[in-house]
Amino acid sequence: MTRITRTDRRPNLFLIGAPKTATTSLAAALGRREDVYVPHVKEPNNYNADLSVHWARRGAHFLNLYEGAESGHRYLLDASTLYLYSPVARRSIAAMGGDTKVVIGVRDPVDLLVSWHSHLLRENIERRLSVEEAWEASSWDGDIERPFDYDQMRNYKRIVDLSNAVGAYIDSIRPRRCFIYNMESLITQPRLVQQALCAFLHIDEDEGFSLTNENQSQKRTVNLASAMRLAATIKAYVRIEKNFGILKGVQALFSAPGKGSTVSSPFLQNVACELSNEQEWVSSCAS
Repeated sequence: MTRITRTDRRPNLFLIGAPKTATTSLAAALGRREDVYVPHVKEPNNYNADLSVHWARRGAHFLNLYEGAESGHRYLLDASTLYLYSPVARRSIAAMGGDTKVVIGVRDPVDLLVSWHSHLLRENIERRLSVEEAWEASSWDGDIERPFDYDQMRNYKRIVDLSNAVGAYIDSIRPRRCFIYNMESLITQPRLVQQALCAFLHIDEDEGFSLTNENQSQKRTVNLASAMRLAATIKAYVRIEKNFGILKGVQALFSAPGKGSTVSSPFLQNVACELSNEQEWVSSCAS
């Protein structure tokens, strides 16, 4: 494995999602190693030029993130999870050298739907408090070459279409450069996923590498920023819908899928039936 040189400070390891598949924990675990450089901005979104967002780090701002990389680093990490859906990012990464590696996480599409919707609500990107309404408003024809712009972040039917998104990367990048892990396996068998990932990267397993939950957004406590976003969201909806239930809004914004979720079981069951092939594909993904 080639070491990084002073003139080659661009990422050669990509953790491209899917979103909400413990990529924050995985990036933090890799960052504790001496041979992997993880910048302080986990998701710079440099290579997905089709997505125009104010938080993207591009050009010189992107390159500056890797100024601290040294010759001892085997890998420089870019963990922008939305690269998974961007044809622009996929083509850019595919054109990189043979040492470039891609790590992709997948999870049950129904769980991903609810988790991603909750995430967009917290970030004030989504205004539909009902995940059912948000799902029904989505439309997806399977065209993976369609640019992934800001509106596509709310296209839940595209977000959960993991088999096509991952398949496009495998077709564009040689399979030996791709590592796919199932989030369920990461939770239930973290050691096995860890061993497989280390083997894929050709790095020692016991060099400060362990998987723990680093993502503070997983916590179900309401901080001040979240409360302010919640208040703003409720205020907007109260003006539109007089009969809108505030308690329902709070639950929708902060509840996790599963037990205690405000999402109706019939709706989830219908979505699960609609996504049965996708669920089967995700289940078949073993690290």
